[in-house]
Amino acid sequence: EPECKKGLAQDEEPECKKETLQDEESESGKLEDDLEKEACLGGKVRKIQRKDMVCLPRCEWRHANNSFLIHGYYNYHHLILTVRDDRLKLGVPGVYHPQEEKAAESFGFPEFIPAEELDLKLTDEEKNDREKFGYWCRDIRGSHDCVEPQKR
Repeated sequence: EPECKKGLAQDEEPECKKETLQDEESESGKLEDDLEKEACLGGKVRKIQRKDMVCLPRCEWRHANNSFLIHGYYNYHHLILTVRDDRLKLGVPGVYHPQEEKAAESFGFPEFIPAEELDLKLTDEEKNDREKFGYWCRDIRGSHDCVEPQKR
């Protein structure tokens, strides 16, 4: 059986053992359940690293190579997961600016949530105090919503 490849290239699908895929699916469900429980207890948010995106449904892994996400992660050293409006969301740190809004939307992150609306402790290198800092967010599709890319 092939070993699990951890590549996150947009066109690549990791080849995994059946047990590994089941573990990933249950892990993404567990992560979503944990966040929903936390959200019910006060709208909490969780900081994650780019590598933690493998806990999301497989169809969302491709966003790990999104240029906008990489830029925000490089500048602020984290991403967030949160539940808002009963939806699991992935957030990229950044500042609100009309040009940034256009860029964020074109890369699939249309919603801006100001940092002061989130209960999140950040270090000085994880935030920007000089401008309107927050997170550009996108909804995370559940594993049942994901469409597997067609094999070539």
